[in-house]
Amino acid sequence: MAKQRVKQKVKEQVKELGKKRVRIVGAGLAGLTLGRTLLQRGVPAVLYDRRPEARRHGYAVTLHEPAYRPLLDLLGLDLETFRHRVAVDARHGHRGTGRIDPALLVRRAPGVDYATSFRANRHNLVKLLAEDLDIRHGDEVESVSPGTAPGLVALHMEGAAAPNLVGLNSYYKMMRIPYQVPPPFSLQTDCLVGADGALSAVRRALAPDTPVGILPYVVYSGWRRLTQKQFNDHCAPAMQGSTVIETRTGGGEAGGAVLSVTVNDAHTGALDVGWAYSRPVRGGAADPLHMPNREVDEAKHVPKALYEELGALGELEQPFRYMLDPELTKVDGHALHWLMRTALVDSEDLYALAGTGAFLVGDAAHAQPILGGEGALSAITDAVGLGNCIADHGPSGIPAWYDTRYDEWEAGVRNSVKAIREIHGGR
Repeated sequence: MAKQRVKQKVKEQVKELGKKRVRIVGAGLAGLTLGRTLLQRGVPAVLYDRRPEARRHGYAVTLHEPAYRPLLDLLGLDLETFRHRVAVDARHGHRGTGRIDPALLVRRAPGVDYATSFRANRHNLVKLLAEDLDIRHGDEVESVSPGTAPGLVALHMEGAAAPNLVGLNSYYKMMRIPYQVPPPFSLQTDCLVGADGALSAVRRALAPDTPVGILPYVVYSGWRRLTQKQFNDHCAPAMQGSTVIETRTGGGEAGGAVLSVTVNDAHTGALDVGWAYSRPVRGGAADPLHMPNREVDEAKHVPKALYEELGALGELEQPFRYMLDPELTKVDGHALHWLMRTALVDSEDLYALAGTGAFLVGDAAHAQPILGGEGALSAITDAVGLGNCIADHGPSGIPAWYDTRYDEWEAGVRNSVKAIREIHGGR
């Protein structure tokens, strides 16, 4: 009897899933903002994300006013409440500001009013955007192919994803029913949106010839949890209320190394403080810190040469001396290696995909490097515009929407490459 109820629950949820019209792959900033825009406009949508659950991205992102203003409307929040929910230095009983002092940055983005910008914790922002959305965590794209009729695209999902239908995991456990992984499943739609980032599975499946560039920069980052006293002793005097501080060392034709320290999250009596170290590649393929061909799951592999290089920086000012201390960083620095990826899908490919019911947005369409790029702004701007386009004109209106955005996408990728060079002082 219990097994029959489970089967019926699966059947009902799959039937309901089939009524959904817009399928969004990726539950990052672009996907979630698109989902919220569609929700506000009354257009049903479902999001698929390969991660088994909402993974905690504890790092900080910069939100400029043009990026967060649309979110206030989508979330129905005033700026003060929104900032309190997502600012990196907000905690229970304390309203954070996420303040950025542009005098402490090595490069200021042109045309930006930093008085209205602030630093947000990405996890808290994603969690807020995800409220009330239909998100299927654990659903990984196996392949994407043309559908059985013109204008339809087929999305094929890994079998391990199918159990993630709402509430079934808990139901299995409660009823003490042995859990079995269902087989792979497929669905068709006239509106599939790939919002799954620079390494987009949708783009790789449908526009495999799109070149993905790796810029010649070494970038490592990490974080440490500091007590309030440790932060006050080592970081606060130099940061002077700002949640980010940067400095540049060395120089030359390609530029020098950039060090940054940023508040990522706040807790009662403690703060998560991030550090980053970046520089141009030295000596091409001989550079031990540059690994352009590494696999995604090798990002946590940190060469010993990084700690040796940090130790050779000499006597740094605070807070860089404390946060990038090679011994402390090695022990609890949670270091990661980042690749500065760029990509831009050819406009003709976008139009061709549109004819099959498949579309791309955010980094899946036009990836910018994390350093120097305006990925958050682009993702949010794209998603709001695309959502309103779908609500007003349906999927058939998206090619015309591409026309209004493509020049800006192209300029954004080009400017991000210039910006990362300027950040490092390159000429």
